[in-house]
Amino acid sequence: DAIARIEQSEAGLGPLEDVLLSAIVQGENVGLRNSALEVLGGAGERALEPLMRAYARVATGTRKFILDALGEGGDARSLPTLLSALEDDDPNTRAASIDALSRIGGVEAERALAARLAGANSFEAMAALDGLERLHARLPYETLAPLLADGLLRRGALPLLGRSGDARAAEALSAALGAPSAHLAGAAACALAELMDANEVSERAVAEVA
Repeated sequence: DAIARIEQSEAGLGPLEDVLLSAIVQGENVGLRNSALEVLGGAGERALEPLMRAYARVATGTRKFILDALGEGGDARSLPTLLSALEDDDPNTRAASIDALSRIGGVEAERALAARLAGANSFEAMAALDGLERLHARLPYETLAPLLADGLLRRGALPLLGRSGDARAAEALSAALGAPSAHLAGAAACALAELMDANEVSERAVAEVA
């Protein structure tokens, strides 16, 4: 019924705009928020402009909910808002922006996520790595290699090393096969298989370390 009422309006969310946006940013009723997000997801591009306007006027602590809705919408036109949110003072807002960017994808989103690997804290960098993995991004070896020294980031960097197609990744991935964590060793094995299939040079490199 809500979607039908939105479709009957000439633009935007019609008379439901204030109700839906209020439902998203309230923090007491999770079910209500999820229902509002579902309606906004069904509204498609009609929800885009109201959500981007709302981001600028809601309290800092509730901006993350607006970003969740933008990510759910999957519209690349929301990228300026999401990129701006990456510089927000609130860590929860930045984390929500990273997640939304990983759902929208595209060259600009991947570039922004990759940039978080160098300057962000480890938890944000890990979220960016997960997002880049979700997008099946390809990053250069030079970007990924420094992350291996961080125990938290190492797990997220291994799959992307395999996708890099760089023969130099073979040694690091081979070493990770001996990790005490079965999850880490498994990620390294899958990454080695992907690296081996990337090109002839990386195939030889994997054969040599094997």
